[in-house]
Amino acid sequence: MKEKIRPRYNISIIPYFMIGEIPVFLMLKAKKDYWQFPQGGVDFGETSFDAGRREFLEETGLEFVQTYPDIVYMVFYDAKRNGNSRRVNRISTLVKINPLEELKISEEHDGCCIVSASEAFRRFGYPEQAEEFRNILRIGKDVLNYRK
Repeated sequence: MKEKIRPRYNISIIPYFMIGEIPVFLMLKAKKDYWQFPQGGVDFGETSFDAGRREFLEETGLEFVQTYPDIVYMVFYDAKRNGNSRRVNRISTLVKINPLEELKISEEHDGCCIVSASEAFRRFGYPEQAEEFRNILRIGKDVLNYRK
């Protein structure tokens, strides 16, 4: 009998700042050779917001400048881990960062980049990433001054 694996609760932070009227986004390169926004698991007893702040600080060394509680998107999908399927429940949210703050990438990443929305879509390795980002752009279009 296969071991039953509990769902994973995850938070994805979509950090941005503006260059003039254009939003740009911070992406990290995972050691597994794909690009992503900072993300991580929600620990037992931790709120999604607290997990997002903790994971973002651990992965980038940065603090949020502004959060947007109304700009949130949830996605659910199955992922394979160690040969077993796991249900992932991920919340994505938009945060504003200070581009002048010193970035300190964690050891779990090989690099980082600042990209436009269109370049972020080109870098994603998984369809769930594009779905999350597309919906955050839709929900946050007024904050981001984003028009496709």
